Amino acid sequence: MALLAALGDGGQRITVHVADQDGAALVMALSHQDGPGPSGEAFLEEIAALGVLSCGADTGRDEPGNRLWALLEL
Repeated sequence: MALLAALGDGGQRITVHVADQDGAALVMALSHQDGPGPSGEAFLEEIAALGVLSCGADTGRDEPGNRLWALLEL
């Protein structure tokens, strides 16, 4: 779902990062596209409904683009 949202902001490419963090998997998608990202609260509610530990969206400060992330229990 995060990958589709990253592609949905008009970007031509995405980067996906996966890491382990305290017994959980952190999955982050970066869209490399400036401008508005996914539709805020509604998008985060959809991700949270999947049973993730935590999730969020923000605009990258070090790289242009929108960041979407979710922390999943392993």
